[in-house]
Amino acid sequence: MFREDFPFLNSSLYFNTAYVGLMSKSLFNYRHKIELKYLNTGDQFKIDANDKINIIQKSISNYIGSKKNNTFFVPNFSFGIRVVLDRIWDEAKVLTITEEYPSILSALDERRFLVFRLNLSDKIEELIYDSIKKNKIEVIVLSVVQYITGYKIDFKFLNELKIKFPDLIIIGDASQYCGTDFFNFSDSPFDVIISSGYKWVLAGFGNGFLAFSENFLERTKSNSEIIYKKVYAGHFDILSAFSLLFSLNKLKEIDLKFLIQENKKLILYLKEKLIDLELNPFLNKKGLDSSILSIPNDKKIYELLMKNKVYFSLRGEFIRFSIHFYNNQNDLENLVSILKEKKA
Repeated sequence: MFREDFPFLNSSLYFNTAYVGLMSKSLFNYRHKIELKYLNTGDQFKIDANDKINIIQKSISNYIGSKKNNTFFVPNFSFGIRVVLDRIWDEAKVLTITEEYPSILSALDERRFLVFRLNLSDKIEELIYDSIKKNKIEVIVLSVVQYITGYKIDFKFLNELKIKFPDLIIIGDASQYCGTDFFNFSDSPFDVIISSGYKWVLAGFGNGFLAFSENFLERTKSNSEIIYKKVYAGHFDILSAFSLLFSLNKLKEIDLKFLIQENKKLILYLKEKLIDLELNPFLNKKGLDSSILSIPNDKKIYELLMKNKVYFSLRGEFIRFSIHFYNNQNDLENLVSILKEKKA
């Protein structure tokens, strides 16, 4: 039933959710109802929407397992990360990854931090640990899943860091993670999590969320009131906020455990096929697979994919495939058949 809600899949091989998630018929119809309400109720539409901020925050907090008062609706990740970094003190020693999402890097460059960067490798966790010790790092900013390669950071490692360095602040971009797997912020090593909703959460454009830990608020001398005033200083996009609320509720209704298990089987299948075809997928040697698989860019493969109307992304030096709940075994078998043509 889940797949049938996405008509674009009827005419395409779509492996580009990491760039943008597809719109469902259900969300389209819901958004139409919201717009009709605006059309027919005028100013009352905005009055009613403002009263629902509390409901939206509660829905987000239920979905990611955070405290409601420390959870906020934001228009996108780029806005959210800047709200967060505004609370960090000048000259803070901040560690990030060179290949990070551009909005992370630009947000750091805009501020008066001492920024240390590490090149991504299969030893990134060890490099992070060494840098923290050597440079007395105070804040780490990184993606839960790297957007170019799909490398997923080891939560166990981050938990160990929090034990060894209790004052360390860990800020995570979850845009390539939330919506792909179960996540509980309160049990996680993160002090802040920020995510856009238009990728894996399938909520359309103009929405996202962020959540803070009590540790972050204490370390930055902040509180929920300060953050609230900053985030909701102007009007918010009501249609986008309600779209996020709708999509989060949909994710709660479906058999998420089953879909996650099935998706992991698909990812494993594609990974094994890419290895068999000697296409050298970027692998996490710790076995922490994400929903993204990337192979080195190759002109012939690129042309084959374009010719067969396969939707994917070029990121850095990689061709990136992303597999979501609406993909199925047939999609992947068709993709593998196309990739095999390279050897023909």
